[in-house]
Amino acid sequence: MPDSPPSAPVTDTPDAARTTVRSPDETRRLMRRNSFSAFMGGLLEWYDFGLYGWAASLVFQPLFFASSSTTVGLLAAFATFGIGFVVRPLGGLVFGHIGDRVGRKSMLLLTMALMGVATVAVGLLPTYESIGIWSVVALVLCRVIQGVAVGGEFGGAALIAAEEAPARSRGFWSSSAIMGGPAGSVLSSLVFFAFAAMPEEQFLDWGWRIPFLLSIVVVGFGLYFRRKLDDSDVFKEAMHREPDHVPVAELMRHHKWLMLRALGARLVDAPVANVFTVFAVSYVTTEIGGSRTVALLCGLIANAVLFALMPLTATLSDRVGRRPVLLAGAAIMTISPTVGFTLMHLGTGPSIILGVIIAWPIAGALIEGPMPATLTELFPTAIRCSGISFVYQMQTILGGAMPFIAAAMVAATGGEPWLLAGFLAVLGVLNVGSVLLLPEVRGRDLNAELHGRPVTL
Repeated sequence: MPDSPPSAPVTDTPDAARTTVRSPDETRRLMRRNSFSAFMGGLLEWYDFGLYGWAASLVFQPLFFASSSTTVGLLAAFATFGIGFVVRPLGGLVFGHIGDRVGRKSMLLLTMALMGVATVAVGLLPTYESIGIWSVVALVLCRVIQGVAVGGEFGGAALIAAEEAPARSRGFWSSSAIMGGPAGSVLSSLVFFAFAAMPEEQFLDWGWRIPFLLSIVVVGFGLYFRRKLDDSDVFKEAMHREPDHVPVAELMRHHKWLMLRALGARLVDAPVANVFTVFAVSYVTTEIGGSRTVALLCGLIANAVLFALMPLTATLSDRVGRRPVLLAGAAIMTISPTVGFTLMHLGTGPSIILGVIIAWPIAGALIEGPMPATLTELFPTAIRCSGISFVYQMQTILGGAMPFIAAAMVAATGGEPWLLAGFLAVLGVLNVGSVLLLPEVRGRDLNAELHGRPVTL
Protein backbone atom coordinates (compact mmCIF):
# COMPACT_ATOMS: atom_id res chain seq x y z
CA MET A 1 0.00 0.00 0.00
CA PRO A 2 1.67 3.55 -1.11
CA ASP A 3 2.83 5.88 1.68
CA SER A 4 0.42 8.71 0.95
CA PRO A 5 -2.33 10.72 2.59
CA PRO A 6 -5.92 9.93 1.74
CA SER A 7 -6.77 10.66 -1.85
CA ALA A 8 -10.43 11.45 -1.19
CA PRO A 9 -11.63 14.58 0.61
CA VAL A 10 -13.12 14.30 4.07
CA THR A 11 -16.91 14.41 4.00
CA ASP A 12 -19.77 13.90 6.42
CA THR A 13 -21.09 10.99 4.42
CA PRO A 14 -20.47 7.40 5.49
CA ASP A 15 -17.54 5.50 4.00
CA ALA A 16 -18.16 4.04 0.58
CA ALA A 17 -17.79 0.61 2.14
CA ARG A 18 -21.11 0.83 3.91
CA THR A 19 -23.93 -1.28 2.57
CA THR A 20 -26.64 0.27 4.74
CA VAL A 21 -27.92 3.75 3.88
CA ARG A 22 -28.97 5.65 7.02
CA SER A 23 -30.52 9.00 7.62
CA PRO A 24 -28.57 11.56 9.68
CA ASP A 25 -30.83 10.86 12.69
CA GLU A 26 -30.30 7.10 12.38
CA THR A 27 -26.55 7.61 12.11
CA ARG A 28 -26.50 9.75 15.27
CA ARG A 29 -28.53 7.17 17.20
CA LEU A 30 -26.24 4.38 16.04
CA MET A 31 -23.14 6.35 16.96
CA ARG A 32 -24.48 7.24 20.40
CA ARG A 33 -25.23 3.58 21.08
CA ASN A 34 -21.91 2.26 19.79
CA SER A 35 -19.87 4.97 21.46
CA PHE A 36 -21.64 4.51 24.78
CA SER A 37 -21.08 0.76 24.62
CA ALA A 38 -17.40 1.26 23.80
CA PHE A 39 -17.07 3.77 26.61
CA MET A 40 -18.86 1.61 29.20
CA GLY A 41 -16.83 -1.46 28.30
CA GLY A 42 -13.60 0.47 28.62
CA LEU A 43 -14.73 2.00 31.91
CA LEU A 44 -15.64 -1.34 33.42
CA GLU A 45 -12.52 -3.17 32.26
CA TRP A 46 -10.24 -0.36 33.43
CA TYR A 47 -12.03 -0.23 36.76
CA ASP A 48 -10.92 -3.83 37.23
CA PHE A 49 -7.43 -3.30 35.83
CA GLY A 50 -6.92 -0.06 37.77
CA LEU A 51 -7.77 -1.59 41.13
CA TYR A 52 -4.67 -3.74 40.88
CA GLY A 53 -2.47 -0.66 40.51
CA TRP A 54 -3.80 0.90 43.70
CA ALA A 55 -3.49 -2.37 45.58
CA ALA A 56 0.07 -2.90 44.31
CA SER A 57 1.04 0.45 45.85
CA LEU A 58 -0.75 0.09 49.18
CA VAL A 59 -1.73 -3.52 49.93
CA PHE A 60 0.19 -6.28 48.20
CA GLN A 61 3.59 -5.58 49.78
CA PRO A 62 2.48 -6.27 53.39
CA LEU A 63 0.00 -9.03 52.51
CA PHE A 64 1.73 -11.01 49.76
CA PHE A 65 5.42 -10.01 50.02
CA ALA A 66 5.80 -9.50 53.76
CA SER A 67 8.80 -11.85 53.96
CA SER A 68 10.87 -9.28 52.03
CA SER A 69 12.11 -5.86 53.08
CA THR A 70 9.75 -2.96 52.39
CA THR A 71 11.71 -1.82 49.30
CA VAL A 72 12.08 -5.33 47.87
CA GLY A 73 8.45 -6.10 48.62
CA LEU A 74 7.31 -2.93 46.87
CA LEU A 75 9.46 -3.77 43.84
CA ALA A 76 7.96 -7.27 43.78
CA ALA A 77 4.42 -5.85 43.98
CA PHE A 78 5.17 -3.48 41.10
CA ALA A 79 6.68 -6.39 39.15
CA THR A 80 3.38 -8.30 39.38
CA PHE A 81 1.62 -5.11 38.27
CA GLY A 82 3.94 -4.99 35.23
CA ILE A 83 3.23 -8.61 34.30
CA GLY A 84 -0.29 -7.59 33.38
CA PHE A 85 1.14 -5.19 30.80
CA VAL A 86 3.69 -7.68 29.45
CA VAL A 87 0.98 -10.17 28.47
CA ARG A 88 -1.34 -7.54 26.99
CA PRO A 89 0.15 -7.96 23.46
CA LEU A 90 -0.67 -11.67 23.70
CA GLY A 91 -4.26 -10.76 24.47
CA GLY A 92 -4.16 -8.28 21.61
CA LEU A 93 -3.07 -10.97 19.16
CA VAL A 94 -5.51 -13.63 20.39
CA PHE A 95 -8.55 -11.40 20.63
CA GLY A 96 -7.52 -9.32 17.64
CA HIS A 97 -7.65 -12.52 15.57
CA ILE A 98 -11.12 -13.25 16.94
CA GLY A 99 -12.18 -9.70 16.16
CA ASP A 100 -10.95 -9.95 12.56
CA ARG A 101 -12.23 -13.45 11.84
CA VAL A 102 -15.37 -13.81 14.00
CA GLY A 103 -16.43 -10.28 14.84
CA ARG A 104 -15.77 -7.30 17.07
CA LYS A 105 -18.80 -7.98 19.28
CA SER A 106 -17.80 -11.56 20.10
CA MET A 107 -14.31 -10.56 21.22
CA LEU A 108 -15.63 -7.76 23.43
CA LEU A 109 -18.02 -10.07 25.27
CA LEU A 110 -15.22 -12.58 25.85
CA THR A 111 -12.72 -10.04 27.15
CA MET A 112 -15.19 -8.58 29.61
CA ALA A 113 -16.21 -11.95 31.06
CA LEU A 114 -12.57 -13.00 31.43
CA MET A 115 -11.65 -9.76 33.17
CA GLY A 116 -14.51 -10.12 35.64
CA VAL A 117 -13.53 -13.65 36.66
CA ALA A 118 -9.89 -12.68 37.25
CA THR A 119 -10.72 -9.55 39.26
CA VAL A 120 -13.21 -11.24 41.57
CA ALA A 121 -10.63 -13.99 42.12
CA VAL A 122 -8.07 -11.42 43.36
CA GLY A 123 -10.57 -10.30 45.99
CA LEU A 124 -10.91 -13.90 47.21
CA LEU A 125 -7.20 -14.82 47.38
CA PRO A 126 -5.67 -16.04 50.64
CA THR A 127 -2.59 -14.05 51.70
CA TYR A 128 1.03 -15.13 52.13
CA GLU A 129 0.41 -15.73 55.83
CA SER A 130 -2.22 -18.35 54.98
CA ILE A 131 -0.72 -20.36 52.09
CA GLY A 132 2.78 -19.00 51.59
CA ILE A 133 4.26 -18.72 48.09
CA TRP A 134 1.12 -20.13 46.49
CA SER A 135 -0.65 -16.87 47.26
CA VAL A 136 1.92 -15.07 45.08
CA VAL A 137 1.51 -17.64 42.30
CA ALA A 138 -2.27 -17.20 42.36
CA LEU A 139 -1.93 -13.41 42.39
CA VAL A 140 0.35 -13.48 39.36
CA LEU A 141 -2.00 -15.87 37.51
CA CYS A 142 -4.95 -13.54 38.11
CA ARG A 143 -2.89 -10.60 36.88
CA VAL A 144 -1.91 -12.51 33.72
CA ILE A 145 -5.58 -13.23 32.99
CA GLN A 146 -6.41 -9.56 33.56
CA GLY A 147 -3.66 -8.55 31.16
CA VAL A 148 -4.79 -10.92 28.42
CA ALA A 149 -8.38 -9.71 28.78
CA VAL A 150 -7.62 -6.01 28.69
CA GLY A 151 -5.25 -6.65 25.79
CA GLY A 152 -8.24 -7.46 23.61
CA GLU A 153 -10.45 -4.64 24.83
CA PHE A 154 -9.15 -1.54 23.11
CA GLY A 155 -9.05 -2.78 19.52
CA GLY A 156 -12.62 -4.02 19.49
CA ALA A 157 -14.01 -1.04 21.39
CA ALA A 158 -12.26 1.45 19.09
CA LEU A 159 -13.60 -0.26 15.96
CA ILE A 160 -17.15 -0.58 17.26
CA ALA A 161 -17.14 3.21 17.51
CA ALA A 162 -14.89 4.19 14.58
CA GLU A 163 -16.01 1.93 11.73
CA GLU A 164 -19.56 3.30 11.67
CA ALA A 165 -18.60 6.93 12.30
CA PRO A 166 -18.83 9.63 9.58
CA ALA A 167 -15.31 10.36 8.34
CA ARG A 168 -15.41 14.02 9.36
CA SER A 169 -16.15 13.26 13.02
CA ARG A 170 -14.41 9.89 13.39
CA GLY A 171 -11.92 11.23 15.93
CA PHE A 172 -14.65 12.51 18.24
CA TRP A 173 -16.83 9.39 18.16
CA SER A 174 -13.97 6.90 18.46
CA SER A 175 -12.45 8.75 21.43
CA SER A 176 -15.22 7.21 23.53
CA ALA A 177 -13.32 3.91 23.44
CA ILE A 178 -10.24 5.37 25.09
CA MET A 179 -12.18 7.67 27.44
CA GLY A 180 -13.32 4.55 29.27
CA GLY A 181 -9.74 4.14 30.54
CA PRO A 182 -9.49 7.29 32.68
CA ALA A 183 -13.16 7.01 33.65
CA GLY A 184 -12.54 3.47 34.93
CA SER A 185 -9.41 4.64 36.72
CA VAL A 186 -11.37 7.46 38.39
CA LEU A 187 -14.04 4.98 39.45
CA SER A 188 -11.47 2.55 40.84
CA SER A 189 -9.75 5.44 42.63
CA LEU A 190 -13.00 6.59 44.26
CA VAL A 191 -13.93 3.09 45.38
CA PHE A 192 -10.45 2.24 46.62
CA PHE A 193 -10.15 5.69 48.24
CA ALA A 194 -13.37 5.09 50.19
CA PHE A 195 -12.16 1.79 51.62
CA ALA A 196 -8.60 3.04 52.22
CA ALA A 197 -10.09 5.59 54.63
CA MET A 198 -10.91 2.70 56.97
CA PRO A 199 -8.67 2.03 59.98
CA GLU A 200 -5.53 0.45 58.55
CA GLU A 201 -5.95 -2.86 60.36
CA GLN A 202 -9.46 -3.37 58.99
CA PHE A 203 -8.44 -2.19 55.53
CA LEU A 204 -5.57 -4.69 55.32
CA ASP A 205 -7.67 -7.45 56.87
CA TRP A 206 -10.74 -7.31 54.61
CA GLY A 207 -11.53 -3.81 53.35
CA TRP A 208 -9.21 -3.95 50.33
CA ARG A 209 -11.09 -7.00 49.01
CA ILE A 210 -14.47 -5.31 48.59
CA PRO A 211 -13.57 -3.17 45.52
CA PHE A 212 -12.38 -6.33 43.73
CA LEU A 213 -15.53 -8.28 44.65
CA LEU A 214 -17.73 -5.42 43.43
CA SER A 215 -16.40 -6.18 39.97
CA ILE A 216 -19.08 -8.85 39.55
CA VAL A 217 -21.70 -6.09 39.52
CA VAL A 218 -19.60 -3.94 37.20
CA VAL A 219 -19.12 -6.74 34.67
CA GLY A 220 -22.83 -7.58 34.73
CA PHE A 221 -23.62 -4.03 33.59
CA GLY A 222 -20.96 -4.23 30.91
CA LEU A 223 -22.26 -7.46 29.42
CA TYR A 224 -25.77 -6.00 29.39
CA PHE A 225 -24.67 -2.94 27.40
CA ARG A 226 -22.64 -4.95 24.91
CA ARG A 227 -25.16 -7.65 24.05
CA LYS A 228 -27.02 -5.26 21.70
CA LEU A 229 -23.99 -4.38 19.59
CA ASP A 230 -23.58 -5.42 15.96
CA ASP A 231 -20.52 -5.58 13.70
CA SER A 232 -20.07 -2.71 11.27
CA ASP A 233 -20.89 -2.75 7.56
CA VAL A 234 -17.22 -1.97 6.90
CA PHE A 235 -16.22 -5.21 8.63
CA LYS A 236 -18.97 -7.26 6.99
CA GLU A 237 -17.92 -6.16 3.51
CA ALA A 238 -14.29 -7.03 4.21
CA MET A 239 -15.29 -10.50 5.41
CA HIS A 240 -17.42 -11.02 2.31
CA ARG A 241 -14.53 -10.14 0.00
CA GLU A 242 -11.72 -11.70 2.05
CA PRO A 243 -13.29 -14.70 3.79
CA ASP A 244 -10.08 -16.70 4.33
CA HIS A 245 -7.00 -15.05 5.77
CA VAL A 246 -4.77 -15.18 8.85
CA PRO A 247 -4.68 -11.60 10.17
CA VAL A 248 -1.56 -11.92 12.32
CA ALA A 249 0.47 -13.54 9.53
CA GLU A 250 -0.58 -10.85 7.07
CA LEU A 251 0.20 -8.14 9.60
CA MET A 252 3.71 -9.44 10.25
CA ARG A 253 4.46 -10.12 6.61
CA HIS A 254 3.26 -6.88 4.98
CA HIS A 255 2.96 -4.19 7.65
CA LYS A 256 6.06 -4.41 9.88
CA TRP A 257 7.30 -0.88 9.10
CA LEU A 258 3.85 0.57 9.66
CA MET A 259 3.64 -1.19 13.04
CA LEU A 260 7.02 0.18 14.14
CA ARG A 261 6.00 3.74 13.31
CA ALA A 262 2.67 3.31 15.06
CA LEU A 263 4.35 1.80 18.12
CA GLY A 264 6.51 4.87 18.54
CA ALA A 265 3.55 7.24 18.35
CA ARG A 266 2.65 6.55 22.00
CA LEU A 267 6.06 5.57 23.34
CA VAL A 268 6.21 8.16 26.13
CA ASP A 269 2.57 8.46 27.20
CA ALA A 270 2.04 5.10 28.94
CA PRO A 271 5.34 5.31 30.91
CA VAL A 272 4.60 8.84 32.12
CA ALA A 273 1.02 7.85 32.99
CA ASN A 274 2.13 5.01 35.23
CA VAL A 275 4.94 7.00 36.83
CA PHE A 276 2.59 9.80 37.87
CA THR A 277 -0.32 7.63 38.95
CA VAL A 278 0.80 4.17 40.12
CA PHE A 279 4.41 4.89 41.19
CA ALA A 280 3.48 8.35 42.51
CA VAL A 281 1.27 6.81 45.22
CA SER A 282 4.27 5.32 47.01
CA TYR A 283 6.68 8.11 45.95
CA VAL A 284 4.53 10.85 47.47
CA THR A 285 4.18 9.05 50.80
CA THR A 286 7.75 7.75 51.19
CA GLU A 287 9.99 10.32 49.47
CA ILE A 288 8.07 13.61 49.61
CA GLY A 289 6.27 13.09 52.89
CA GLY A 290 2.76 13.61 51.56
CA SER A 291 -0.28 11.87 52.98
CA ARG A 292 -1.89 8.78 51.50
CA THR A 293 -4.96 10.92 50.81
CA VAL A 294 -2.96 13.35 48.67
CA ALA A 295 -1.24 10.43 46.90
CA LEU A 296 -4.56 8.88 45.93
CA LEU A 297 -6.03 12.23 44.93
CA CYS A 298 -3.18 12.74 42.44
CA GLY A 299 -4.23 9.79 40.31
CA LEU A 300 -7.92 10.53 40.65
CA ILE A 301 -7.66 14.18 39.60
CA ALA A 302 -5.15 13.45 36.82
CA ASN A 303 -7.45 10.87 35.27
CA ALA A 304 -10.42 13.22 35.60
CA VAL A 305 -8.48 15.92 33.71
CA LEU A 306 -7.49 13.39 31.03
CA PHE A 307 -11.10 12.28 30.67
CA ALA A 308 -12.35 15.86 30.27
CA LEU A 309 -9.73 16.78 27.64
CA MET A 310 -9.87 13.67 25.45
CA PRO A 311 -12.99 14.51 23.40
CA LEU A 312 -11.62 18.02 22.84
CA THR A 313 -8.27 16.80 21.51
CA ALA A 314 -10.00 14.13 19.40
CA THR A 315 -12.27 16.78 17.89
CA LEU A 316 -9.22 18.97 17.26
CA SER A 317 -7.67 16.10 15.31
CA ASP A 318 -10.82 15.99 13.16
CA ARG A 319 -10.21 19.65 12.29
CA VAL A 320 -6.43 19.95 11.87
CA GLY A 321 -5.34 16.33 11.37
CA ARG A 322 -4.14 13.49 13.59
CA ARG A 323 -0.42 14.09 13.26
CA PRO A 324 -0.23 17.74 14.48
CA VAL A 325 -2.14 16.87 17.65
CA LEU A 326 -0.03 13.78 18.36
CA LEU A 327 3.13 15.77 17.72
CA ALA A 328 2.12 18.52 20.15
CA GLY A 329 1.45 15.98 22.89
CA ALA A 330 4.77 14.19 22.43
CA ALA A 331 6.73 17.45 22.34
CA ILE A 332 5.14 18.73 25.55
CA MET A 333 5.77 15.44 27.29
CA THR A 334 9.52 15.68 26.74
CA ILE A 335 9.64 18.39 29.44
CA SER A 336 6.41 18.06 31.46
CA PRO A 337 7.67 15.26 33.79
CA THR A 338 10.62 17.40 34.90
CA VAL A 339 8.31 20.34 35.59
CA GLY A 340 5.95 17.99 37.41
CA PHE A 341 8.63 16.60 39.73
CA THR A 342 9.86 20.12 40.48
CA LEU A 343 6.40 21.17 41.62
CA MET A 344 5.86 17.96 43.60
CA HIS A 345 9.05 18.55 45.56
CA LEU A 346 7.66 21.80 46.95
CA GLY A 347 5.95 19.36 49.31
CA THR A 348 2.50 20.89 49.76
CA GLY A 349 -0.70 19.06 48.85
CA PRO A 350 -1.72 21.51 46.09
CA SER A 351 1.79 21.60 44.60
CA ILE A 352 1.96 17.80 44.51
CA ILE A 353 -1.40 17.52 42.75
CA LEU A 354 -0.56 20.35 40.34
CA GLY A 355 2.77 18.68 39.55
CA VAL A 356 1.02 15.46 38.54
CA ILE A 357 -1.48 17.37 36.37
CA ILE A 358 1.29 19.29 34.60
CA ALA A 359 3.40 16.15 34.13
CA TRP A 360 0.88 13.91 32.41
CA PRO A 361 -2.83 14.38 31.61
CA ILE A 362 -2.67 17.58 29.53
CA ALA A 363 -0.08 16.24 27.08
CA GLY A 364 -1.50 12.74 27.51
CA ALA A 365 -4.87 13.87 26.18
CA LEU A 366 -3.22 15.23 23.03
CA ILE A 367 -1.70 11.80 22.40
CA GLU A 368 -4.54 9.55 23.52
CA GLY A 369 -7.57 11.49 22.27
CA PRO A 370 -6.77 11.03 18.54
CA MET A 371 -5.25 7.55 19.00
CA PRO A 372 -8.32 5.35 18.31
CA ALA A 373 -9.07 7.13 15.03
CA THR A 374 -5.41 7.25 14.03
CA LEU A 375 -4.88 3.51 14.46
CA THR A 376 -8.24 2.71 12.83
CA GLU A 377 -7.27 4.71 9.74
CA LEU A 378 -3.78 3.21 9.52
CA PHE A 379 -4.74 -0.46 8.99
CA PRO A 380 -6.80 -2.28 6.32
CA THR A 381 -10.14 -3.62 7.54
CA ALA A 382 -9.34 -7.34 7.27
CA ILE A 383 -6.43 -7.02 9.74
CA ARG A 384 -7.48 -3.83 11.51
CA CYS A 385 -8.47 -5.36 14.84
CA SER A 386 -5.25 -7.39 15.03
CA GLY A 387 -3.17 -4.38 14.02
CA ILE A 388 -4.75 -1.97 16.48
CA SER A 389 -4.76 -4.46 19.34
CA PHE A 390 -1.15 -5.55 18.88
CA VAL A 391 0.28 -2.06 18.38
CA TYR A 392 -1.66 -0.46 21.22
CA GLN A 393 -0.83 -3.23 23.68
CA MET A 394 2.85 -3.44 22.70
CA GLN A 395 3.04 0.25 23.54
CA THR A 396 2.03 -0.54 27.10
CA ILE A 397 4.79 -3.03 27.98
CA LEU A 398 7.25 -0.31 28.90
CA GLY A 399 4.45 1.57 30.64
CA GLY A 400 3.65 -1.44 32.79
CA ALA A 401 7.30 -1.83 33.76
CA MET A 402 7.67 1.85 34.65
CA PRO A 403 6.58 1.69 38.32
CA PHE A 404 9.31 -0.95 38.84
CA ILE A 405 11.87 0.99 36.77
CA ALA A 406 10.95 4.25 38.48
CA ALA A 407 11.26 2.74 41.96
CA ALA A 408 14.68 1.30 41.07
CA MET A 409 15.93 4.59 39.57
CA VAL A 410 14.76 6.65 42.51
CA ALA A 411 16.26 4.18 44.98
CA ALA A 412 19.58 4.25 43.08
CA THR A 413 19.73 8.07 43.28
CA GLY A 414 18.89 8.34 46.97
CA GLY A 415 15.27 9.35 46.50
CA GLU A 416 15.86 11.94 43.78
CA PRO A 417 13.69 11.79 40.62
CA TRP A 418 15.97 13.52 38.09
CA LEU A 419 17.45 10.38 36.50
CA LEU A 420 13.89 9.17 35.98
CA ALA A 421 12.85 12.54 34.52
CA GLY A 422 15.78 12.40 32.06
CA PHE A 423 14.80 8.90 30.95
CA LEU A 424 11.24 10.06 30.27
CA ALA A 425 12.57 13.02 28.28
CA VAL A 426 14.52 10.66 26.01
CA LEU A 427 11.35 8.64 25.42
CA GLY A 428 9.58 11.87 24.51
CA VAL A 429 12.18 12.73 21.87
CA LEU A 430 11.84 9.25 20.34
CA ASN A 431 8.05 9.67 20.37
CA VAL A 432 8.34 12.95 18.45
CA GLY A 433 10.50 11.26 15.80
CA SER A 434 8.02 8.42 15.38
CA VAL A 435 5.08 10.78 14.87
CA LEU A 436 7.03 12.70 12.24
CA LEU A 437 7.38 9.44 10.27
CA LEU A 438 3.64 8.78 10.28
CA PRO A 439 1.49 9.91 7.33
CA GLU A 440 -1.63 12.00 7.85
CA VAL A 441 -4.60 9.62 7.65
CA ARG A 442 -7.47 11.81 8.85
CA GLY A 443 -10.75 10.84 7.21
CA ARG A 444 -9.55 8.15 4.82
CA ASP A 445 -11.97 5.57 3.39
CA LEU A 446 -11.71 2.62 5.78
CA ASN A 447 -12.20 0.10 3.00
CA ALA A 448 -10.18 1.94 0.35
CA GLU A 449 -8.15 -1.19 -0.38
CA LEU A 450 -11.34 -3.02 -1.37
CA HIS A 451 -12.48 -0.25 -3.70
CA GLY A 452 -9.50 -0.09 -6.01
CA ARG A 453 -7.81 2.80 -4.17
CA PRO A 454 -4.56 1.44 -2.69
CA VAL A 455 -3.50 3.23 0.46
CA THR A 456 -0.06 2.00 1.51
CA LEU A 457 1.17 3.79 4.57
